[in-house]
Amino acid sequence: MSGSWAGGPTAGVDLGSDAFTKLINGVEAALSSFYGATDPSTGSWGSGQLGYRWISTDPALGHSDSNPAVYRWEQTDSVGPTYGWVLLGLLGWRRHDTPANRALSFSPASPATANVAWSDHSFASQLDTERTAQGISTDKLAYAAKLRIRVEAADTIPTGASNETKGYFAIRRKGDTGDGARIYAQVADRALEQEVVVFLDSAETAQFAVQVEDGASPSFKYEAWVEAWMEMV
Repeated sequence: MSGSWAGGPTAGVDLGSDAFTKLINGVEAALSSFYGATDPSTGSWGSGQLGYRWISTDPALGHSDSNPAVYRWEQTDSVGPTYGWVLLGLLGWRRHDTPANRALSFSPASPATANVAWSDHSFASQLDTERTAQGISTDKLAYAAKLRIRVEAADTIPTGASNETKGYFAIRRKGDTGDGARIYAQVADRALEQEVVVFLDSAETAQFAVQVEDGASPSFKYEAWVEAWMEMV
C-alpha cells in the first residue's frame, strides 16, 4: 500500500509501503502505551488489549519518575482466561560491599531464651544505605536477599525430639504462611552457618522465628549477614 503527499508523486514525497507500515505501527504503539503512577487498565480489559504497555512510576510498586518500570498486558492464567500486567525486565543480584552494614539487627535480639514467634524484619533501610554507598537508586525494589546465617545452641540437642521441637532459626517472606527456610543447630556450643535466599514483600520485609530446644533451652544464638540482594538491573 502506498500514498503520496499533496500534488502527487511527482510534486510531493512518495509514502512507500514500508514507511506507511512504520507510521501505522507508530500510531498504534502510541495508542497502546501508557505512562504514569496510575494503572490504566479497566475491568473491561481482556484479549483485545494484549501487548499494551504501561511505563509505571507507581511508588506503591517501588517505581518513580527516576526509576520507572515497563509492564505488558498479557494472559496470566488459562482459566477464565484472566489477563493482567507482566513486568518486563531482568532481575539480577547486587553484591553487598560494605562489611559494617551487612549484619542484621533482629528484634527480639539474640540469644533467645524462649521461643520467638514470627516477627517482622525490614531490609529497606539497610539496603537503601548500601544502594546510596554504591550510587544506586533507592527507589528500586528488592525482591530477595541472600543471607549468611549462623546459629548456635547452648544446650544439648535432644536426639529423640521431633524436628518441630529441635532448636532452629526460620525465615520467610512476610505474608507467607509456610515454615520458610529452617537452620537447625547440630552440635551444642558449636556454631553452624548456612546460606539462605529469602524473598521479600513489596515493603522489603521478611519474617523470622526461633524454636529453642524443647522450648526450654538456656539460650539459642542467631546472627545473619546480607551478602547480596535481587532487584531489576
